[in-house]
Amino acid sequence: MTKFCYNHFAILIVTLLIGFANSVSAIADNESSSTIAGQVIFAVGDAYVLSPNGPEKAMVGTVVLAGDRLITGVNGYVHIRMADGAFLGLRSNSELVINEYIFNVTMPQNSRVRLFLKEGTVRAVSGGVAHANKLNFRLNTPLAAIGVRGTDFVTAANQLSTQVSVSSGGVAMAVYSEQCVVVQLGPCLGENVSDLYSQQINSLLVVKRGQVTAQLVSKDVKSLISSPHPQEQIDSGLIKSNVDEANSIGGPSHTLTYVLQQKLTRQEIKALNLLPSFKVENLIKMDTLKLTYLPNAVGTQQAYLHQLDRKVINIADRLFNTISQSPPLLRFYDQSSMLAWSATKDAALFDERLKVMEKDQTYLAFMKHVGLDKYLQGTGMEAVAVYTALDAWNTYYSRTPQEPIVQLGSSNLYYAAGLSPLQVLDLNLLYPKLNVAYHSVDTRVLSGNDGVVIDDVAFKINYENKVFEIKVTLNDALNGLQEYVFAGSLNTSGMIFGGNKRTSLEGLVINASGQVSTIFHYQNDGNSIDALVLFDDPQVVWPDRQLVAEPALFETNEDVAVNWGRWEDYAPLDDQVIDRLRLGHLELVANNSHFALFQPVSATHAMPIGDSFNFDLGSYEALHVAEGGTTTATLTEAKLNVDFSTAEFTTQMEVMAPRLSAPIHFFAKGEVGSLGQLVSSAQDSNINVAGMVADNASGVGMLLEHNLNSKSSIVAAMEWVSK
Repeated sequence: MTKFCYNHFAILIVTLLIGFANSVSAIADNESSSTIAGQVIFAVGDAYVLSPNGPEKAMVGTVVLAGDRLITGVNGYVHIRMADGAFLGLRSNSELVINEYIFNVTMPQNSRVRLFLKEGTVRAVSGGVAHANKLNFRLNTPLAAIGVRGTDFVTAANQLSTQVSVSSGGVAMAVYSEQCVVVQLGPCLGENVSDLYSQQINSLLVVKRGQVTAQLVSKDVKSLISSPHPQEQIDSGLIKSNVDEANSIGGPSHTLTYVLQQKLTRQEIKALNLLPSFKVENLIKMDTLKLTYLPNAVGTQQAYLHQLDRKVINIADRLFNTISQSPPLLRFYDQSSMLAWSATKDAALFDERLKVMEKDQTYLAFMKHVGLDKYLQGTGMEAVAVYTALDAWNTYYSRTPQEPIVQLGSSNLYYAAGLSPLQVLDLNLLYPKLNVAYHSVDTRVLSGNDGVVIDDVAFKINYENKVFEIKVTLNDALNGLQEYVFAGSLNTSGMIFGGNKRTSLEGLVINASGQVSTIFHYQNDGNSIDALVLFDDPQVVWPDRQLVAEPALFETNEDVAVNWGRWEDYAPLDDQVIDRLRLGHLELVANNSHFALFQPVSATHAMPIGDSFNFDLGSYEALHVAEGGTTTATLTEAKLNVDFSTAEFTTQMEVMAPRLSAPIHFFAKGEVGSLGQLVSSAQDSNINVAGMVADNASGVGMLLEHNLNSKSSIVAAMEWVSK
């Protein structure tokens, strides 16, 4: 897929979606798909469990799921016994999100816990997860990440500070940085990590906004942290167990390498422009596939790097001198191994070379041969997740050609599981004005200038209205501090797209995980970058204003057969935009210089037999494109007849524009295909017409174009509705 370019003024595209009924799939049953995190064992006052199904008063016995949010008021307290035997005591005026809670009873070392204390105070007593693998437990706050050394600790947090005290074991706290990102697990690494152990009596770790390292403070803990309910000591005492303090963590990356050797042919040697003195039998082409585990390398829980290297080596005299070295091809994978991104311009070459290395094997068989499945399990992934990911990439590589989901500049974003209908959050359905807010947890520049640094990305989505708004703050060495706010759209496959003349964003909402992954493009004078932007878990926001689609954004209406909408401002349509839209489960029906007509891949076309239908002109957009600029045109007295008995159609209309001295009469006659395609006859028409009749003749999408002269034309996209 080619670059979606915003150079000049921006790009216009109008799409007409034929037969788009039931475009959004049924809402997933969040409760059935979520894992049980724990159960309420004590609740008093204003205490609630907020799930995608809505708020529920916390009561003894209430089941808490991964993804739920716990909220307490001024007199509220709630205690949770977690699935692994841990204890959480949420004190008054607090909000805690259970981002992730997976407890594997048979293999507790593969379990995972990630919590987010947005505000207030929580006491946590470690359970089976932290005991079996401390690297798989994390409590995040707005400012810092807290990992455990086997622990009973209390954390108080808000947007301005985070405080931690320890009564048993120890904690490691670090301010977010390149080496410490929200979506990872375990204690952070790096020189800015601060430890606190229970032996340090009346001590706290405190970090305030703007500080890079937590400070050790010796003060009366009880005076600084919100008091517990008296029941907390009883409930925690039933669960608490002694935990040994852990040693510091760390360790090198692990690398798995597979080498493919091939002898070069004379044609390949000639292509490499090697000296004639080299003999064919002395030259070996070595393709190396390297898989590397990258702890703390990118903003994901775990990350892996696939690197393909190509060398041409002279094996004469056993010196093994490298004659030619191609730049390595790189692709990164997240902890599921299904989401990937790449900074290479040669993404297609990566796929082609991997296929060569497979040597008629499937991707699944090849990766098992390399040992990828065992390797991923060795880094903590469950076997079922490994094989789900490998199977997804096997399906991906079986397609030809392989294409990224989105591409900006020279950077690509892939998702092996493929596009699927966007799932709208239950809360958004119940409260359409509600917005869902995300915040960037990591940005990684994939290509471009070193002089551009992204400081912050704030992102809001209204899933019901399929609209997003983004605010990007960045520092440009040439242009200084820059701030950009722009809106964009989600299509029905969860693809994100939008931008302006200098900035643009494309990406994907992954239904399975709720993850938002994007590529951000910035171009200003001599500086430009492509950056991978990963966002944290969503926060529900009662909006100061509702995010709604603007006229320049595409929307769909399930009550009509044909939908259309404009993406950006006027400019000629090009293949780059069409390539991108093809990925949204849409196939191209027709296009002219400015407009494209698409239909869902799954659209049905049952055509009437022997009937004649008359249609009225519904919504449309017509343009008069001239040397002096583009203006809108008006269509009047428009008629369309489709006769299925003769498989013919006729249409006519009057066209007027500000720069035309008089109306122009347009007419066309043509054939109707078996699936409802409309193609005009050059002999019987003075305009070029292409279109599609929707299922059971419920509507028609049509494009037309007419050249008035070498420098002036009329182009239009129209929706016709059945009389």
